[in-house]
Amino acid sequence: MSAISEEIQNLLSKIGSQDSKFKAESDVFSYRPAFEISREQPIIQSLSRSYISNRGEQPQFVGQSFWMDSALLAEAGIPTVAFGPTGEGFHAAIECIDFNSMITTTEILIETMTDFCNSKK
Repeated sequence: MSAISEEIQNLLSKIGSQDSKFKAESDVFSYRPAFEISREQPIIQSLSRSYISNRGEQPQFVGQSFWMDSALLAEAGIPTVAFGPTGEGFHAAIECIDFNSMITTTEILIETMTDFCNSKK
């Protein structure tokens, strides 16, 4: 994290040296490490099988720019995955999910739990 803070401070100093009216400070007030899980983890394998079974296609693995508490579980050594229905307005005044997506997601999660609990680890 200090490397990022140093890089930002160097950029601000460079701008300040080129413009005497420019004044800025930076401060990191919150930091959480990134979270990533191997696709070889049993929970990911179970979710992938269930997704393919229900949707008939391979799941898309993506990264997000926001932080979630799943990182805390991973930090504690608990393999985890973020998965849910599609929707709009996450954490906004008006937030909604697609009803059909909720049903499909529920079916996938039930199958994932069954598969995960019955598979050898």
